[in-house]
Amino acid sequence: MEKLIDINNVNFKYNDGNYILSDINLIINRGEFVSLLGSNGSGKSTLSKLCNAMLMPTHGSVTVDGLNTIDNKEKYNIRCKVGLVQQNPDNQIVAATVEEDVAFGPENLQLSPEEIRKRVDDSLKSVGMYKYKDSSIYKLSGGEKQKVAISGIVAMQPECIILDEPTSMLDPKSRKDVLDTIIKLNKEQKIAIILVTHYMDEAVLADKVVMMDKGRILIQGTPKEVFSNVELLKEHKFTLPEVTELTEILRNNRCDLPRGIYDEDEFILSLKSIVGGRECL
Repeated sequence: MEKLIDINNVNFKYNDGNYILSDINLIINRGEFVSLLGSNGSGKSTLSKLCNAMLMPTHGSVTVDGLNTIDNKEKYNIRCKVGLVQQNPDNQIVAATVEEDVAFGPENLQLSPEEIRKRVDDSLKSVGMYKYKDSSIYKLSGGEKQKVAISGIVAMQPECIILDEPTSMLDPKSRKDVLDTIIKLNKEQKIAIILVTHYMDEAVLADKVVMMDKGRILIQGTPKEVFSNVELLKEHKFTLPEVTELTEILRNNRCDLPRGIYDEDEFILSLKSIVGGRECL
């Protein structure tokens, strides 16, 4: 895969403070879906802000499509390539109606009225909010507001979207709707996604899981690679996905299931195979 964001030996601290991040090395590829997982204070939100030049590394470098975030002349171009959706959509609302809010970004790109109209319509359709284009933002639900915030970033046609705990304030249905929207953008439009979360069931949806603890990357890899390291995750007090936890319980009771199962379908197929072969005593 082609590299988009390269985080190389990064350390970060605020002025006269302790280091928030230490020895961070991470690559985000084009079109990749990455979940950034960790408890509050682990540094995941700080790391996400380094990816679109909202923060600068104290040591090391962050490059986006070859552009160094420390270069002030490139910050505008970097933020066009990497958009950020915040936890609370109200913090990103700048207009009274849905289409006015989504148009704000493209207008700042100084695009033609025809191109702005096309981008607003296309981005609203991509998140399932086109029918609300004339609606007042403040009459929308939390999940609908979050999808409008995502649409506003999509309208700027970035190569990567960072979502900083976008579902933490939502009810279960709205949470599912937003996650479905994120997956659709990644699969259909090939937009790279960095999903900052502390929910295990969200993390397992990604191509790559990056788990952080106390400002460092504890482990990274595919969901199967990461969730095979059960002892390490428990040592650092991570809650396992429910399917992984159930797998471990069965393994501890002499059921020869493979490690790293995090998907329900894989669990059912593995269990059927083992029970059919009478390997579970």
